[in-house]
Amino acid sequence: MSDLAVHVVGPAPFDDWYLPEEWGGFGPINIALAALGVQGSDTVVTFERVRVAGEGECDTGLNTNVGIALIGPVWGTTDYQTGFGLAVDGVIVDRAYYGVFTEALEASRVDVTRSRFEPTVCLGGFILGDVRASRITAAWNDFAGPVGVDVFAGEIASLGVQDSSILVRNNRFAGTLGVWMESNWYTGGPMFVGEVACVMLGNNVQRVTQAPPPWMPWVTLTAGYYLEPPIHGCVVVGHGRGTAVDLGTDNRITGVTKRPAVGPFIAPVLRKGMGLPRP
Repeated sequence: MSDLAVHVVGPAPFDDWYLPEEWGGFGPINIALAALGVQGSDTVVTFERVRVAGEGECDTGLNTNVGIALIGPVWGTTDYQTGFGLAVDGVIVDRAYYGVFTEALEASRVDVTRSRFEPTVCLGGFILGDVRASRITAAWNDFAGPVGVDVFAGEIASLGVQDSSILVRNNRFAGTLGVWMESNWYTGGPMFVGEVACVMLGNNVQRVTQAPPPWMPWVTLTAGYYLEPPIHGCVVVGHGRGTAVDLGTDNRITGVTKRPAVGPFIAPVLRKGMGLPRP
């Protein structure tokens, strides 16, 4: 799919809908779950030169949850999407809670490259949750919103990253958190399982200086790289400026200023039950 513009209009573009009961039954929701959504196994999808935009403001509410969503299971199951390929190149996302959202992938590959996520991508530019035996790359992107790349344990299986590789290289970040490697605050278990290659190389995080925005009360600090306690074995090579907060173990960080965190241990408590659910 290429050379396309998608604009979600109106404060309530969908009829009321609800999350499944096993996901809390949250609702009614009448915003668009995703401007562009993909689901299924053994599929290759490419988005090139696509612009996605919703309407609204971060502090008062948007009409679009995700710009481009790749979600593994059908609601109510814990199945992974297998053999999937997603390429996002030269895409612009504006006025959505999340830019690109991927979850519950197995034996898959996701590449997000040369794209821009505007300051009005309010909660995260590229969001990754629950992957197994997969290869994930974010390179040469411009993340201008509060959070750039966010790796988390998702609502589906809460298993984090298993036997996979994550490469975040040569991106530009602004906002509050550049790369956020979260704890598994769903289960309290590990985030990395098996052999996980985690490399962050040559990113520009010197503009990551903004205080946490009021619509994200679970974010309690500002850092170019934020590695929470379960994260281990990551390699961070900076370009000489920016900051890193490393609460994990055996991570190797150079080229940025390491500093202590303030208040991160209360973040899981603040975050639970707050804000819009992830799709």
